[in-house]
Amino acid sequence: MNEKEYIIAVDEWIEKIKNWDCEDVYYLRDILRDYPKIPDAQNYYELQIYVENEWEKISDNLPIAEEFEDIVSKYSSYPIWTCDKNGFCLVGDVADSIVHIEYIKDN
Repeated sequence: MNEKEYIIAVDEWIEKIKNWDCEDVYYLRDILRDYPKIPDAQNYYELQIYVENEWEKISDNLPIAEEFEDIVSKYSSYPIWTCDKNGFCLVGDVADSIVHIEYIKDN
């Protein structure tokens, strides 16, 4: 892939994340894991920064299913990224684990 193709791939990845509908957090985690792999080469440094900046813009604003917004706000010290409509939440320092909201409330 050339740089332009990587930018398109990153933009498509970001759009998938932005369009997540809070239905299934497992689906969102799969999208996150499927990020475009940017070569670790000096000439791709600006592209790596672009990916990091785009992720930074959306990661703090992932939607949370409306019925769980209040609960999530009460547990702000727990690393909760988002919750789906079934109460499953994407958690962890790097958004790589899924637990139910009841687990968060009980711990």
